[in-house]
Amino acid sequence: MTATAFEIRVRGRVDADSLAEIGDFDVTTAPEVTILTGHAADQVALIGVLTQLRALGLTLLEVRRTPEDLTDEAVD
Repeated sequence: MTATAFEIRVRGRVDADSLAEIGDFDVTTAPEVTILTGHAADQVALIGVLTQLRALGLTLLEVRRTPEDLTDEAVD
């Protein structure tokens, strides 16, 4: 099983040190949003990351798979 790449956006500017325990995610800040990009092994791991963000009191804006993991699988 390969890990899936995700982009997670939270409201506000959050420094990388505050997010150090989240896991191996790259942190980018913009004026009103912080973007975390990285991989989660599975859905359970992703939910763990989201739970940690909630514990930090952060407001989740968006979670999406990044294009590197999207495949040409047929959609029923």
